[in-house]
Amino acid sequence: MQKFLNLRQGGMSVKEYGLKFTQFSKHALTLVSDSKATMNKFVMGVSDLMVNECRSAMLIPSMDISHLMVHAEQIEEQKLKQVGRELKRSMADDGNSSKVRFEIQDKPKFRKRFSNQGPPNTPRVNKG
Repeated sequence: MQKFLNLRQGGMSVKEYGLKFTQFSKHALTLVSDSKATMNKFVMGVSDLMVNECRSAMLIPSMDISHLMVHAEQIEEQKLKQVGRELKRSMADDGNSSKVRFEIQDKPKFRKRFSNQGPPNTPRVNKG
C-alpha cells in the first residue's frame, strides 16, 4: 500500500505509470473506493505537464480511469511530438544563423570612399 501512496510518474511514460498504478491499486482498495477517487489518485502522480489536461478530462461525465489513462497517453504523445518539432526547428534555425554568420565573415570588406571619389577606373576631375 505504501508503494501505491508514493507512486509518481517521474521518468516513466504515462503507459508505464498507468500499469504500475493499476498493479498497486489492487492492494489499496480503500484508497480507490470509487471512480473519482481512483482518477484523483492517478492525476496526483502524473507529471506536472499532464495535470491540467487530466483534470479537465475528469470533468467529462462518462470519464473513467481507463479512458483517463488512454487520454493521458495521447496527450503525452502529442507533447513529445511538439517538443520534437520545436527542437528540430531550433536546430534548423541555429544551423541557418551560423551559416549566415559564416557567410558574412567571408565577404570581402571594402574601404569607404569619400563622396567626391568615383570608382577606381574613372578619371578624377579637379574642381577649380
